[in-house]
This record gives sequence, structure tokens and C-alpha cells, in this order.
Amino acid sequence: MFDIETGLIIWTTVSFAILVLMMYKLALPPLLALLKEREAKIEGMINSAEENRQKSDELLSSYKHKISEASQDALKLIEQAKQDGNKLKEEIVTAAKREAQYVIEKAQGDMRIEKNKIMAEVREFTADLVVAAAGKIIKQKLDPLADRKLAEEALRQCQP
Repeated sequence: MFDIETGLIIWTTVSFAILVLMMYKLALPPLLALLKEREAKIEGMINSAEENRQKSDELLSSYKHKISEASQDALKLIEQAKQDGNKLKEEIVTAAKREAQYVIEKAQGDMRIEKNKIMAEVREFTADLVVAAAGKIIKQKLDPLADRKLAEEALRQCQP
């Protein structure tokens, strides 16, 4: 059944050895060069990725710092705006108080003037009434101008 042919075994072994030797000489160097090139490319990509990660970490740190500064500036601006608003409010309240005081004083002055006018009218009317009453009492007609002067002088003497 199985016959061993030594010639075939030898020639097969020699052919296989020649094939291995040819592969070693012709195919293996380009394969090794391709593998080394791919290894170098992968290593370069890893290094590039590491550099990019470091750069992005630096940028992130820089942006965080800038955001922190911007936040502090915004808080300062808000505080300044509050202070300016309070100052403006105080100025407006002070101006309104001054204006109110001016209006009150003007109204009081106007009231004094009106009071004096009314008092003068009351004196005049009272003097006319006194003259009329005196004229009726003594049943004679007196000189109205002289009587008025007399009544006004009597009223002045009665005033406190």
C-alpha cells in the first residue's frame, strides 16, 4: 500500500528547501520592510496622538483659566453696575427730596400770600360792616372814607 519512494522524498525536500530559500531571499525582505514601515507609521500616529492630547490638555487648561478670568470680570462688572445703580438711585432720591421741599416751600409761600390777601379782604369787609353798623346805630350817614380809616385803625389796635 504505502511505498516509500526515496527519490521523490529527496526531490520534494530539495524543492521545498529551494522554495524556502527563494522566499527568504526574495519575499521576506519586502515583507519585513512593509511590517517595519507599518510599525513606524503606527508609532508615529501614537506619538502624534499623544502630542495632540498634550496640546488639547494645554488648550483646555488655558480656556478654563480664560473662562475663570471672564467670570471674575463679569462679577466685577455686575458689582460695579449695582454700585452705580445705587448711587444713581440715591442721587434721584436726593433730587426728588429737594424738588419736593421746593414745592412745599413754594406752596407755603403761596398760602401765606393768599392768607394775607384774605385777611386784608376780611379787614376791609369788617371795616365796611363796622361803618355800616355804626351808621345805623347813630342813625346818621357818616363820611365813608373817614369812617373806613377810623375802623381800620381800630382793627389794627385790636390785633395781637
